[in-house]
Amino acid sequence: MTKKLLLGLTATALLFVSSCKKDDSALPADTWSVNDKKFVATAVTASPLLGTISAVMSNNSIDVNCKSLPASNADLTVNDEPYTQDEVAVRAVLSGNIVYNSINGNGAYVSVRVADGKYSVIMNNIAAVNIDNPLDTVRISANISEN
Repeated sequence: MTKKLLLGLTATALLFVSSCKKDDSALPADTWSVNDKKFVATAVTASPLLGTISAVMSNNSIDVNCKSLPASNADLTVNDEPYTQDEVAVRAVLSGNIVYNSINGNGAYVSVRVADGKYSVIMNNIAAVNIDNPLDTVRISANISEN
């Protein structure tokens, strides 16, 4: 009986461990991605006056644009422009001249967090389109925090 119980517990534990899946969508701090190409920010800045949070790495950047930055934590709906206080637009610039703008996300959102007066942004798989080629679409993810 003890062997059967031990065997059953071992099998249950193995099933549990094998069913746990690592979250591959999580990005390291101060990183963003366009499709699966990752960029590590050398600087992250926020401008409450302009309503922007930006991260740069060489001639690559990502910008999060709001009507105005929220004063506290908020989940903002993705759109092509921030038409209301509850909306956000995302722009990624690659190699200095390839520009992708977010499109209406149909429920997609960007999490903007505020701690000690500093901003951070988390987003996963936001749809965006190349402004020069509407057939070129990408997915943008980010985990960036103001320096």
